[in-house]
Amino acid sequence: MIVANMSSYPPRKKELVHSIQSLHAQVDKINLCLNEFEEIPEELDGFSKLNPVIPDKDYKDVGKFIFPCAK
Repeated sequence: MIVANMSSYPPRKKELVHSIQSLHAQVDKINLCLNEFEEIPEELDGFSKLNPVIPDKDYKDVGKFIFPCAK
């Protein structure tokens, strides 16, 4: 299983959708840490492999490492 972990924050929302589109066909799962978001953006609804998470604090770029390792 190929898993991509990412983190982002609201000012990069437009670029985020493009990044997810680019990766979606290349991986089995995309874990996405949405720092500083209050809700999951509607633009991300159509991505079946996406696992978006809004953390309880701002992890910044380290947010991509909050997900457990895939087995």
